[in-house]
Amino acid sequence: ARDPIGVIPLYIGKDADGKITSGVVIGDITFQNQELIIACEKGEIREAPEKGVGAANYVDDEQPDDFIKAINIELTREGMKIDSIGFDGGGKLVIDAKYKS
Repeated sequence: ARDPIGVIPLYIGKDADGKITSGVVIGDITFQNQELIIACEKGEIREAPEKGVGAANYVDDEQPDDFIKAINIELTREGMKIDSIGFDGGGKLVIDAKYKS
């Protein structure tokens, strides 16, 4: 028998305590959402076309201030409390922000 169009069968593995060990695992998606918002250009997220930083546009910038400001604005609009945004000594973007509770 075929599954109806749009239906995906899920096979979830559980251990003896009932904890999910394989299949769908639901957890905190804060970091995934941050990455998506920072990477996407405005207009790329169909459900929210006004959302997005467009990180690729900032690659050649000498000063990261505009990039950091854009991230701050977008994550705040997303409902996150920003504690810090910056770059570490190796040039890696470091964000300390979480959804407001």
